[in-house]
Amino acid sequence: MKFKKIMAMYTRFLVLFFLLAGVSSYSQTRKLAPEDFKKLHDSIGGQLVDVRTPEEFKSGYIKDAVNINAYDSDFLQRLEALDKNQPVLVYCKVGGRSAKAAEELVKMGFEVYELTGGILSWENRGLPLFQPDGQAAPDKFTRVDFDRLLQDNPKLLIDFYAPWCGPCKQMEPALNALSKKYSGQLLVYRLNIDEAKALARDLNVEAIPILTIYHKGKPVETVKGYQTDKQLHKLVKTLAQLR
Repeated sequence: MKFKKIMAMYTRFLVLFFLLAGVSSYSQTRKLAPEDFKKLHDSIGGQLVDVRTPEEFKSGYIKDAVNINAYDSDFLQRLEALDKNQPVLVYCKVGGRSAKAAEELVKMGFEVYELTGGILSWENRGLPLFQPDGQAAPDKFTRVDFDRLLQDNPKLLIDFYAPWCGPCKQMEPALNALSKKYSGQLLVYRLNIDEAKALARDLNVEAIPILTIYHKGKPVETVKGYQTDKQLHKLVKTLAQLR
């Protein structure tokens, strides 16, 4: 029994050593890949903070996480109230909000670890999520829906987005205008990845916005990140000209 306890302590020490090797101060955030983030949490516990909205949190969260909404007016006060004697492990959907939270936490004097790529990357690695009611809500858009969309639309632009994504919202008016302009020639389809989690994993969508043009069911071109109106028009025009 004593030997098992010694081995457990030794294993924990090794995990911490390899994860934190080369880190000598708390002056910056340590970014960890999903597998390493999980190992660290399993080893040291710490304070696991999910900075998404309550609605996002209810759709699935990492075990033991507490929800502190980055958009709440008392967000910084709630971060400040955390225990500075324990490390803070923070994440969001894809990394934008958690990066800002981590920056604030470091300023406050916390030891901070951030999940690279957010919970979307975590899910894509097949790591477990928990729901408040114990069951995940079924996807509204499935692989069957996706395949049918490709089959029914020889010329298709899919905008992989989410309602909480700032750059996605910025591009929405331009995409709507292009959809009307090219009506009858092609389809511009905005696909909410929060309603198609399994599909997002299958397609390896780990950051948004992502726009892909499909011709006769095959992907032709993909662009990532915010696109200007001019760039969006060029992308749609490329699709329209395919034969």
